[in-house]
Amino acid sequence: MISAMTDLYVVGFGFSSNYSHVVAIRKKRPPPIAGLLCGPGGLYEPNARDKGKGIFHAIASEFEEETGAHTEPEDWYYIRTIIGANGKPVALFWAENDVFLTARTKTDEPVSVLTCNEILQRQDTVEVFHEIVTMVVENRMPRLKKLEI
Repeated sequence: MISAMTDLYVVGFGFSSNYSHVVAIRKKRPPPIAGLLCGPGGLYEPNARDKGKGIFHAIASEFEEETGAHTEPEDWYYIRTIIGANGKPVALFWAENDVFLTARTKTDEPVSVLTCNEILQRQDTVEVFHEIVTMVVENRMPRLKKLEI
């Protein structure tokens, strides 16, 4: 269990409805993943920006903030929580929606919509990216709406 005092990050992997494309962001920070492709996301702040709306609201909001792609909290599915390269917990999510095909750069971190095949051939991604793409494409990804952190 993660304590309420621990920083928790949320990261989302947005796929087109036919699972052929996925949104990627080239991270500039934190240092352990700077320069790598990852899913968009950010720090979960339940009492500040989130105003108590919950973590599914947070991933929808963070994803839109970085990509311009608007989704609803109920579009997102929880995958699992990992310990990131910076030692902080990261809650991973995925969603399927063709709005992700319109994703674009909205911050100083470049956003791309890439084919899933392209992601699987790249070596410049965070460690879990290949696993998540493979599981979604092979229809093995759980559709969890409850967090286990």
